[in-house]
Amino acid sequence: MSVGHTVGVFSYQSKTFSLIAGSTSGFKDDKFSQVRFSRRVALTFLDSDTLLVADRQNNRLRVLNLITNTSYSICSGERGHSDGDFSTCSLDGPYGLLVLENDVYTGTYQRIRIIERTYI
Repeated sequence: MSVGHTVGVFSYQSKTFSLIAGSTSGFKDDKFSQVRFSRRVALTFLDSDTLLVADRQNNRLRVLNLITNTSYSICSGERGHSDGDFSTCSLDGPYGLLVLENDVYTGTYQRIRIIERTYI
């Protein structure tokens, strides 16, 4: 298992770590057992059932649904700063995440991008 390619959870009560998603480097949205990340650098909860992950080298934000155990991407994977819907927008190496009220902020190379949380 390589650092930056997986997402897991640590339980303080049982002192155990459990892998949630990811195994090897690359890109793939799918069931958690098939998901691939490349330099996962930040994550935050959007709610109790949804994690948001900054996948830096894939130039995407990844949404992990903890109920269905599936993922989908925000932005196309193209490196850049263009706005648009989730299939056409572009990010340049997202590396930070902040959720404030109805907005999600992500730091990228030379920019801070904002996504309305209601669209995620």
